Formats: sequence, structure tokens, C-alpha cells
Amino acid sequence: MREKIAGLVRRELEALLKESPVQTGIWVEQTPRDGPAFSNHMAHIRTSLQAQTMASPDLLKTLPVVYLAAPSWKTVAALHQLDDSDAWTAACLERIWEGRPVVLNQTWLSMPDWQAGAGIRRRTAELIRQLRHVDVTVTTASTAVQTLQRLSANPKKPLLREEDIQAAAGSAMTLPPETIVSPMARDAARQLDVRLEFEKESRDHVW
Repeated sequence: MREKIAGLVRRELEALLKESPVQTGIWVEQTPRDGPAFSNHMAHIRTSLQAQTMASPDLLKTLPVVYLAAPSWKTVAALHQLDDSDAWTAACLERIWEGRPVVLNQTWLSMPDWQAGAGIRRRTAELIRQLRHVDVTVTTASTAVQTLQRLSANPKKPLLREEDIQAAAGSAMTLPPETIVSPMARDAARQLDVRLEFEKESRDHVW
């Protein structure tokens, strides 16, 4: 019965997406303890953007931008480790590999009343810092709308491939800050002594 209901909800959402284009898909993995603040934030996101909460990971693959509004520590770790064993995380990683934006809100991972020990909080903060290396955009509740609007306007990030590195052997390359460097390109850059430099831009990472 539960699977039947889930199937009906999924079909209704898919029909709705075809009728009215949704720019941002929202994945709410958990409900933070700070209920009113989170509820207000989600209402603001939905009214400011063409945003809709997704009921299945398949829908996350189709939209210009995906917003992880309240990710768990497990998801942060899985994204960092490129672990695609979970369907939702796999959908996010598929987007990242294709150069399409995934935005993670760190606010509700670092709330003072979050139920975890100090060691876990430090580890989580370190994992979030390292998410930049797998091309996840980290934002906060206060900057989320601006971040999502910017990425919705230009959802496809430039991708640096191995052949681009080979053409620049022994030199330096200056890249836009949102450029995705494929793993093979990163290895080729080390082997061919290509220095990758990113143009400076104010980022949404707040520590």
C-alpha cells in the first residue's frame, strides 16, 4: 500500500513538473530541531524561486539546480567519499559529474543544539570544507536564495577535461571559479606539470 501511494505521489509530481517548469529541486533529508526557523526558510525559498520539494531521487536528475536544504552527516560523508550506494546521493553525484549544480546548506548541520558530540561536529565541518573538491556549492540559510538564483541563471558549469590539460602541457591555466575539473584532468595536470589557477570570486563558504 505504501509503495502504491508513493507511486501515485511521484506521478502527480512528474505531471506537475511538466505543466510548470521548476528551476530548483529541494531535497529535505531531515527536519531540524530549530523548526520555526527552518519552516520560514523553506517558505522563503519556495516563494523566491520556482522551487519544489522532490519526492524521488529520479526527479533530482532532471532539474537545473538541486538544493540540499537539511542534509545529514551521512550524506555529507557520502558526497565527500563519492559513495553512490544510496539512490539520493547517487542522483546528486550524477549531477556533479555532469557539471550541474548541487547546493548544500550547512546551517542546520552546525546549529548549537544539533545532537552530536564535539568530535562529530568537527569532523562534519572538515567534510563540508572538503566538499568544494567534489564541486558541491556550500551555502548558508542567509545566502541560499542568492546562490540558487545565480546558479539557476547559469546551471551548467564549465568542465575541464583531460584533453584540455594535454594541450596546455608545462604551462598554467586560469579557470573560472565554478569550473569542474574531472579526476582524469586533475591527474593529467600533475603528470604534465600544468598549474591550475582559479579566478578569484567571493564564495558562499562561511566558516
